[in-house]
Amino acid sequence: MLLDADTEAGGVSFSLEAELYPLEAVQGAAHAFADRARVLLAEEDGVLELTLEPLKPLDEAGLRRLAGEFLNEALSHCLRARQLAENGRLNQFILTTAFHFARRDAADPLQPRAAADDELTVEQRREADRLEREA
Repeated sequence: MLLDADTEAGGVSFSLEAELYPLEAVQGAAHAFADRARVLLAEEDGVLELTLEPLKPLDEAGLRRLAGEFLNEALSHCLRARQLAENGRLNQFILTTAFHFARRDAADPLQPRAAADDELTVEQRREADRLEREA
């Protein structure tokens, strides 16, 4: 990452590799920063070019801090996306099971497990069983 604080223009510009910072994560960070800065984004040859223009004037140190906080937010979005990809089926199973049992008929409390159950890995099934026991 190249960080170039341009205090004359009142913004901070830097480049990110799209492979490390997916566009969706950077867009999520830009949305989170909408109340602090205008985010200009361009993509070329796998590189994301960003310029943050703060809504309130900042000195060079403040601009660098703003860029660092933006990068932290983008990393958080990357991590959330990875966790969702890794745990998506388990999350779906938990929600499906919760909705399934919330709808059950009091006269028939022993309904079969939700259909998503067979899509879980052994490790996810163990975690789901543990969560059911704790409930």
